[in-house]
Amino acid sequence: MKQIYFVRHGESMANVDLNEYKDKPDHAIELTPKGHNQVEETGKFFARHFQKMKDDLGNMPHVRLWQSPYLRTRQTADGILKHCGEFIASNREDTMLVEQQFGLFDGLTEEEQQQIYPIEYQHYCHNLKHNGKYWASFPHGESPFDVDKRTRLMQGTFARDAEKHGIEHIIVVSHGITTRVMSMRYLHESYEYYNNERNPANGSVRLLERETDAWKDRGYIYIP
Repeated sequence: MKQIYFVRHGESMANVDLNEYKDKPDHAIELTPKGHNQVEETGKFFARHFQKMKDDLGNMPHVRLWQSPYLRTRQTADGILKHCGEFIASNREDTMLVEQQFGLFDGLTEEEQQQIYPIEYQHYCHNLKHNGKYWASFPHGESPFDVDKRTRLMQGTFARDAEKHGIEHIIVVSHGITTRVMSMRYLHESYEYYNNERNPANGSVRLLERETDAWKDRGYIYIP
């Protein structure tokens, strides 16, 4: 495998208004009209990018797109495929690519967390202050460390894609926390690296490239 492109979903309704979580579960949150426009522009970027790759190489290598099954990531993948589907040989979906699970705090504002679950909120804040955000788990939910552990399973899947099917280029359409911990793992960085990473922009594309025996971070090669 030569390249991994990490794509964060386009702007969602909950990115604009957290009250969306009061009526819908996290997996059912949709993109905003702006988010739909963002991911179509991301798709156009990939079309230009892969056309240049095809021109330079003389042929088009096998590209596979993997996506989280949340509605906003499905919509993001659809927007990308609309404009560069001819360059993507296959796409797959896996639950291991979903967003961090927020447990008891799912859909609640910070004020509501304090009011409804005061003991759990105090415990989480203590854990966050004492251990840092990479290690702090939401009550009955996940920490970024937990996300890291489950997404490691995808590394094996990607490696088998390369070995068995000759897939050298993979696009991963997922979520901010998920893409950051996966990048950290591929780059063999420490948890402090994650703590210092900013959440990527909606619809942005981060490229990791394989050089000899190590992955290199090429940064965000496209931001809508």
